[in-house]
Amino acid sequence: MKKIKLLSILLVSALILSVFSIPAAAEKLPLNVHYKWTSKGLNVMWSKVKGATHYNIKVSRYTNINKNLIVRRITSDSYTVGYKDFNSLNANKLYFVTVAAYKNSEKMGTVKITTKDIEIVGHRGCIDKAPQNTLAGLQTAKDSGYDSVEADFFETSSGEILIFHDDFLNKCSFPKINIRSLTKENLKNYPIKKGANIKSYPTQYIPTLAQYVKAASKLKLKLYLHMKDQNKMSDKAIKKIVSTLKKYDMLKRTVVFSSNNEACKRLSKSECMSGFLRVPKSAEHAKKVVKYAKKVKAEFVICKYNEFFSKSVVNLAHKYKLKIGCHHVSDKTTAAKVVNCGADFLIIDRDFLHE
Repeated sequence: MKKIKLLSILLVSALILSVFSIPAAAEKLPLNVHYKWTSKGLNVMWSKVKGATHYNIKVSRYTNINKNLIVRRITSDSYTVGYKDFNSLNANKLYFVTVAAYKNSEKMGTVKITTKDIEIVGHRGCIDKAPQNTLAGLQTAKDSGYDSVEADFFETSSGEILIFHDDFLNKCSFPKINIRSLTKENLKNYPIKKGANIKSYPTQYIPTLAQYVKAASKLKLKLYLHMKDQNKMSDKAIKKIVSTLKKYDMLKRTVVFSSNNEACKRLSKSECMSGFLRVPKSAEHAKKVVKYAKKVKAEFVICKYNEFFSKSVVNLAHKYKLKIGCHHVSDKTTAAKVVNCGADFLIIDRDFLHE
C-alpha cells in the first residue's frame, strides 16, 4: 500500500541510470546531473550545455510515472524542487528526475537519474502525536507514513518483557513504581496518563513485547527494539524475544540493539538482527563504533547524530555491509545532512515530514 504523503524528507546520493545521445550528434550530452536534499527541498544540479537556451525538469514518482511535476524554461544550472511542489508525489519515495536541454524549441537531449529511498523510523512510535511506546503510537506512526518504529524494552523480575523507556513509571504518573516489578496481570493497574494528545488516548497501557510485535506485524511496520537494561537481560529473555518475533513473522523485520558492548555481543549471537548504538565522541571514535559492530557481527549501526557523523563513516559501514542511520533527528536541516551522507535510515523525534 502506498505511503501517505510525506511532504518533506530528504533522501540521498544520486545514481545515474542512463545518458541519451543528442539526436543530431554521436557525443553524449554533458549535463552531469546530480542532486542534493536540503532543508528547502530537492536541489537538482547539472552542467550547462553549449548552445542550450533553457532546460526543463520532470520529476516522476518511481512507482507511478503518471504522477509527475514539470518545471519549464529554466535558464540557470540548478533548480530546487520545494517540498510543497511535490504535492502528492511523497517526497521520501524513489523518483525519476529528468533534465532536458533545449535550443529554443528544439530538444538537444535528456539525462535521467533516480533518487534513493530512505527508511523513516519513528522514535518511540510517533512521540509528538501519541503517548510514547504505546499501541496508539504504532498506529499513529503508520498513519503518518513511517516505515518503522523504534521502541524500548525491559525484562521484569517475573520474566515478562515490557515496552517502556524508564526504570520507573514516571510517564504513567506512578513515579515510585519500578518497571521490573510489574507482571502481565497487573499492567491494567497502571494506565498511561502522560504523553502527546493523551486526552485522545485515555485507555493506553504498557504493552508486552508480544502485544507490540503482533500489532506492528498487522500494520506492516518494521521495528527497532532498544534494550534498556544494559547487559542484565537473561538468556531466557533473549530466547523469548526471538520466539516472539518468529511467531509473528517479524524476525527479519526487527532490529534488536543495545549501547552496551557485552549486550551487543550476546544479541549478535542470537537469531535476531542486531545493532549497536553509540554517540560518536570524535571522528575516529565514530569509525571505531562501526568497526566494533563489524567485529561482533552486528548488522546495524545506530549513531546519535552530531558533527562526527560523516560520509566517510557511512562509507566504512557500507564497506562492511552494515546498515547505518542516525538517532534523534528532529528537523529538515539535520535530516538533509544525514541523508546526504548516504545513511540508510533516520530515527525521527517529531513529524517534520508534513510541515
